[in-house]
Amino acid sequence: MKAVRVFQIAAMLAVPGPGVLLAQKTATPPAPVAKQPTGQIVGMVLDSLNGTYLSGADVIVQGAKVTLITDSVGRFRIDSIPAGTYQVGVFHPLLDTLGISLATQPFRVGADSVTSVVLSVPSASTIIRGECPVRPRAQGTSAVIGHVTDPETLQPVPGAEVSIAWTQIEASKESGIHRSPRLVFDSTDAAGKFRICGLPNSMQATLQAKRGKSVTAEIPITVGDAETELFARTLLLSRADSGTKVGNATVSGRVILENSPTNAGSRVEVVGTDVVVLTNEKGEFTLRNLPSGSQVLLARHLGWGANAVPVDLSSREPKQVTIKLAKYVAVIEPVVVTARRIAGLDKVGFTQRKKSGDRCLVCV
Repeated sequence: MKAVRVFQIAAMLAVPGPGVLLAQKTATPPAPVAKQPTGQIVGMVLDSLNGTYLSGADVIVQGAKVTLITDSVGRFRIDSIPAGTYQVGVFHPLLDTLGISLATQPFRVGADSVTSVVLSVPSASTIIRGECPVRPRAQGTSAVIGHVTDPETLQPVPGAEVSIAWTQIEASKESGIHRSPRLVFDSTDAAGKFRICGLPNSMQATLQAKRGKSVTAEIPITVGDAETELFARTLLLSRADSGTKVGNATVSGRVILENSPTNAGSRVEVVGTDVVVLTNEKGEFTLRNLPSGSQVLLARHLGWGANAVPVDLSSREPKQVTIKLAKYVAVIEPVVVTARRIAGLDKVGFTQRKKSGDRCLVCV
């Protein structure tokens, strides 16, 4: 009994009041929380248009409020997701340019299970069949499609004229090799979208958008060698007059010279403006107060080949680029030496004696 009294006194000293003491005597331990069954989603996004993986794409899982980014090989993974019904959607600038959406049908994720998801950007042939009407006089089955948007508001620019220019090389027995300039137009619709169809493959061309006094630079593009090729590009067309050579856009970057101990002294300019800078020892440069829109940077260095790089400028955010210049190797035209036979030497037999090795100067 003495030991019990000591315990009760100690407990009373430790507790502020009788009400709390009563609660402690009547409390029961909480019931264990049942673990919610979970599953897993693993997936991959393919780019059938370019024959590679779609890296850097935003992946949204509808129903789980989860956002992921695909890695360098287009993979994504979601662990410990509650069992239920979900839908996966993918967002990427390429999809915006193509004007297509990429999403799965709603699917069920079971408890303690792994659900695999594979999404793919359609192939060039599939997209062209849906975008381009049949053209009997088409020069090929390739196409260039895209959008024209405002660089500041990112709103579509309807009614803009988009043109693609290239040089067609034709060869025949009658006329030999003939080079003919080609120019094809299209106008953007209400969504700012354009489609230039029936183009040949294997060509170097330039793409340009124009509306009123606003014009983009001539953006260099390359159409591949496959039988059916699709090139997609978004052009930024400013509302400002293209005669205006200044703005609020900024671009920074680096020029790398092939096999050079230093990258200093390269000349970088925005084509069509008077803005020119030289790179520092690391090859770094910054161009400020530039007009917004799709422009072309031209980098030059003595002894290296020039390189023109398209860049989309906006005052919304500065742009970063890397330009590589290859070592220039001069190619000298071949020298052709033509010798004419002297008829007089042939008549006296000099040419024949030379061939036979007879070196007499005067033969009797």
